[in-house]
Amino acid sequence: MKEIKNFICLLGLPRSGTTIATALIDAHQAVEMFYEPWNSSKNNPPPIYENPLQFKRKMREKYSTKPNPEAEVVGFKETSEHQASLEWSKQTLKQMEKHCECLLLFLVRDPIHAYLSRVEGARKYWNHPDAEATEAGYKNYTKRIIEVYKYIGEMAKNYKTIIFDYDALVESPGNVLPNIMSFMGLEFEESQLNFYEREVEKNKIMGDPEVGKNPRKVSTESMMRRKEEAEEFRKTFKLPYWEKPEVKALESWCEKVKGEKVTTENIW
Repeated sequence: MKEIKNFICLLGLPRSGTTIATALIDAHQAVEMFYEPWNSSKNNPPPIYENPLQFKRKMREKYSTKPNPEAEVVGFKETSEHQASLEWSKQTLKQMEKHCECLLLFLVRDPIHAYLSRVEGARKYWNHPDAEATEAGYKNYTKRIIEVYKYIGEMAKNYKTIIFDYDALVESPGNVLPNIMSFMGLEFEESQLNFYEREVEKNKIMGDPEVGKNPRKVSTESMMRRKEEAEEFRKTFKLPYWEKPEVKALESWCEKVKGEKVTTENIW
């Protein structure tokens, strides 16, 4: 069994692409990632484990997965809309850093795209066939997201942090993923791009159901569809809320991280 060198936490909004990002990272032979330990059992959330080895052992038991004896980097991904999820992630990193270096990965997606994807997910997967995107619904969503981004910004002050853009990842995974792996202290493996060809332990994949049920090559299909939907959705906006400084700041912040160049700069 290899010594664990780094422990990582990948955060992003629900429906922001964290599942596909995790699948790409987890396809590296020296990485062992676990999907949404808190979100998958929010009624009985996991404790804060003592060290990375215990974390890895307990997660394998939870998901009934095979061990990866080559893993030098271990970690998890969580969707970050719930305060309790963020707090669990924060406390887990705080405990793990007693034993190895901890790294924070933050995946950013245009909030309006994530919101529209969330509404679609509610209709397709979560038994809400009448769910629809509304201006009032998006307003409430952005209020929560502003607080989430502030919380993650505080976490980023304490750990090495990399921020990367969902659109850039799906448009050019061969350019973005090597930068992410380098940040994690690993060499990019070309085979990571073909993660969908691997025999994946589907019971451990939490988040986007399609990644587990029907894994496919990374594409821009969803991104392009959301861009068209967002353009039409924005035409319905009438509330003065969108002119508030904090909302403008959120838009500006998301613009800063767009593109292939991942950043370790604290831009909060």
